[in-house]
Amino acid sequence: MACAYFRFSPPNANADTDLEIMRSVINSLLKGAKPDAIGVSFGGPVDATTGKVRLSHHVLGWENVPLRDLLEEEFGVPASVDNDANVAALGLIKFATLPIPTPSAQLAVYKIS
Repeated sequence: MACAYFRFSPPNANADTDLEIMRSVINSLLKGAKPDAIGVSFGGPVDATTGKVRLSHHVLGWENVPLRDLLEEEFGVPASVDNDANVAALGLIKFATLPIPTPSAQLAVYKIS
């Protein structure tokens, strides 16, 4: 079963505020259960290899935050962090219901930074 839960950063938020909101959302969704993994799409530059948020253009304090490591330490499961555009493209690949025109069709994903 898929579900979505949204909470937005309040005005004048910072990374600490957002991390607390993130923890609250994760705990609300889990309800005490332990997931197999946690995935985060972040609206800004991310080093997907290390799971480190490089910067947020909208919220202060997100410079070089090791988000993947923080989540893995807190929740005890593997975590993955990537840019929101990349994660959206992966979601379309996995869950899109549009027919593919030919068996040999290729999908090209472009990220513009």
